[in-house]
Amino acid sequence: MGLSRPARLLVGSFVAGAVCAAAALAAAPATAATVERPSTAAVSITIDSSRAPDLAGWVNSLRPTLETWYPQMSTALALPEYNPPSAFSIIVENCSGVASAGGTRIRLCAPYFRGRKDVGAVIHEMVHVIQQARGGAPIWLIEGIADYGRHYVYPGGALAKPGRGASYTDGYRTTAYFLNWVQARYDQNFVHKMNVAAHTRYSSALWQQYTGRTVDQLWNEMINS
Repeated sequence: MGLSRPARLLVGSFVAGAVCAAAALAAAPATAATVERPSTAAVSITIDSSRAPDLAGWVNSLRPTLETWYPQMSTALALPEYNPPSAFSIIVENCSGVASAGGTRIRLCAPYFRGRKDVGAVIHEMVHVIQQARGGAPIWLIEGIADYGRHYVYPGGALAKPGRGASYTDGYRTTAYFLNWVQARYDQNFVHKMNVAAHTRYSSALWQQYTGRTVDQLWNEMINS
């Protein structure tokens, strides 16, 4: 039995709509959910403790911590403006001092770590690997950012407010406290921006650009707060 004219119109509209929908679905690109993008902050760590075999167990026990915090530190300080190295090495040597980092190599001084299993010091050097600071930033800022990562990104412990005899150019903990203070009051992305500048092209004018105040004005405000 034939369909009435209204029924024929309804069926025709349904078929046309189904054809258009199928064509649109076929032409649509794959959604983001179907493509898993690898993390640019994943890291491979090589450890050499052959010169201090007594520390091998402890140094190797740091691997899960470093593999966990490297991506988080990279997000806090670098990504997406630049990609930190995807690999670095740790070498334990019988040297004086605490530790150092250059390029993608961290050197730990065995005598120091025999007396103190200082995970925070290793985190500090790991931040230097992430920084790859070649933008002309002063050393006090580079070291301050590294200690900021150690104490305020990684849970390395609260820092005391610097005294009146201190200076923001002291670096390390003093500068880390100062950077965190500025960030809390003026720009929630301040340390990230300064680290990116240290990696690319630093200028002292950035302090005023990001906060409306010079670095000296900010320091005096912090000290007097």
